[in-house]
Amino acid sequence: MSSGEWKLHYRRMTRVSLLVLFLETPVILAPNVLRDPAAESVDSMVVPLVVLLPFDVILGALPGALLTYFVVLPAVGLSEVLGHRFGGREAWWWVPVVMAGGLAPLGALAALAGLAAPLTALLTWCVSVILLGVAALFARIARHGLLVDIALWGTLMWLSVGTLCLAVLHFAE
Repeated sequence: MSSGEWKLHYRRMTRVSLLVLFLETPVILAPNVLRDPAAESVDSMVVPLVVLLPFDVILGALPGALLTYFVVLPAVGLSEVLGHRFGGREAWWWVPVVMAGGLAPLGALAALAGLAAPLTALLTWCVSVILLGVAALFARIARHGLLVDIALWGTLMWLSVGTLCLAVLHFAE
């Protein structure tokens, strides 16, 4: 692979990873905002949530870039190497394995150092693996320039999240 092709793949993966992380942020924040006990109704909280979305881009740029460059892209690269080493070809399932193994020491350190209760550290580790794993899987797809696949799976993800949020809101009342 030439230097120009490598830079193109790297840029694609970076953009898609940042996009997925930005899209996941409201998914994380929405239940916390909607569960505010001081709110009179769910409808009164939708407007502030929509108003805060542009600030997600401003405030989330640096953490998103750090996560992309230091967690997501190395996980994609290592999963490719491990796939070729142990399977002879790339396999998508190496991405979650690498992500889980890479984040496990951080979860264990948080639990052992007393920064979080063991159950809280375990749940945080699980959520981190899922959210960053999704970004890494989309980045892996983007490396091949499959914009249609990304759009299809992204739409499916948002429909699933929307359905889940509506179900939670329905049963919460």
